Amino acid sequence: MILDVASDGEPSLQTADGRPVPTQTLDIAPVVLDDAVHPAEKLPLVLERVYGRVLFGQEVRDWAVAPQERTLTFWVTRRADVPFDIGDVRKALRDADGDWRVRILADPRRTVAAAVHVPALGLTSIHPSPAADAAASDARRGAPSNAQPVRGDGRVLDNGLLVAEARDDGTISLRAPGGVVIEGIGRVVDGGDLGDSYNYAPPRTDRLIDTPLDVRIDAVRPGPLTAAFDILRTYRWPASGDAAADARTHATEDVKVVTRVELRAGEPFLRMRVTFDNRCDDHRVRLHMPLPRMASSSFAEGQFAVVERALTAEGGFGEKPLPTYPASGFVAAGGLAVLLDHVTEYEVVEDGREMALTVLRSTGFLSRDRNAYRDQPAGPQLATPNGQCRGQRSVALAVLPYEGERPPHTVIQAAEHFRHDLLTAEGYGPAAATPPAPQNGIEVTGEGVALTSLRERDGQLEIRLVALGATSQTTANVTGAFTDAVRVDLLGNPVETLNVTDGATAIQMRPSEIVTMRLTPPR
Repeated sequence: MILDVASDGEPSLQTADGRPVPTQTLDIAPVVLDDAVHPAEKLPLVLERVYGRVLFGQEVRDWAVAPQERTLTFWVTRRADVPFDIGDVRKALRDADGDWRVRILADPRRTVAAAVHVPALGLTSIHPSPAADAAASDARRGAPSNAQPVRGDGRVLDNGLLVAEARDDGTISLRAPGGVVIEGIGRVVDGGDLGDSYNYAPPRTDRLIDTPLDVRIDAVRPGPLTAAFDILRTYRWPASGDAAADARTHATEDVKVVTRVELRAGEPFLRMRVTFDNRCDDHRVRLHMPLPRMASSSFAEGQFAVVERALTAEGGFGEKPLPTYPASGFVAAGGLAVLLDHVTEYEVVEDGREMALTVLRSTGFLSRDRNAYRDQPAGPQLATPNGQCRGQRSVALAVLPYEGERPPHTVIQAAEHFRHDLLTAEGYGPAAATPPAPQNGIEVTGEGVALTSLRERDGQLEIRLVALGATSQTTANVTGAFTDAVRVDLLGNPVETLNVTDGATAIQMRPSEIVTMRLTPPR
């Protein structure tokens, strides 16, 4: 998990039962939030920055006026439980004259990665620990007990499961278990798009840009919990489309594309985040992923199903068939799964040797009356300038090699893990309060079984499951704090009472079957 902690050095954290928590500092917040000189007559205006006790997004825990040095200092923290009245500050400055230095100082804070085990849909707590012995300190600097530390050495990342290396052309070489090596991951390809919000349509005279002007690799994190580097590539993209010439303009824009590449301890996939400032119109940007082996079909997770599609195009009714398809949680082909954080368009290209994921489609019309890939208008030719998606764009994904033709259930698990980061919240209360013990939530297991919904309804917990990755009958096991379980239909009407033993129940599921059940918590 990623969290902020109050600490001026590498923090010492422990769980409620006293076990040390491995940590790694990712960022250090500035202590000096503001330091400026103001004439005395402007001080009342400066004090208007304080709302109640909030200043610069934090709370005032102390303040001091030094008339000799003409200095006013505020100390702020995330949450202060001491009395404060801005009127007292105004009184202290009543006779102020000349120029005054006003400083706002925050408590030392760090953003850290922490390796913490959290029960499924449950919670756990961690808190600052007292000074510990050398062995505990070593544990805090290491990786989780069930994972190797991550090593970041310039342009190479290694977590014991995967090895990623940045190449001179800005792509990534990925070495996976079993000797599988994938070269060229993350190639960026920019092409023209004179289509509209309905249909992609490249210009007759297109220009594909896939070679950067320059490449730089910056080391970001060395490990041991997370290691990362940034790949900075500058491209020269055509500034817009030229509808009259059915081409792209000769005018260009230089665009810097930053790709954050990250490996975390114990994770079998490579995280990537692609960020750039889109300054161009009428184009499509895709991220290309070479496949470990030639694919004859693709598998995409969508609404309650993993859909297998051939490499041939689909379309009709006046539209040019295109082999581009949607995916929600992941798309997999040829031994490579790409985990997604939002619905994304993809295409398997190069006769099954490569996958291309759409990072951006930039178009300026709801519908164009003349669209090369559609016979008739799809709607009014209404200008949609925001459809050009100008400005900062950022897309996160992850790459996971796998064995076999069809992606195994471990891909489904990894996609869930990637999309649902742990949620953290800062606790409040007396410093001496006993941290809450870990609490278990509802846990769902079963090959290919995914949890798609969890909500409270009429004093019960309602969960919805789907057998996503199953090719034959599978068993869904549900455990947690409940005494009764009833299978219901999609409207919530009871269908079948399920047997519950010691807070556990099981149900057989057919491939792609959807099951909804209600669980009654203990009274």
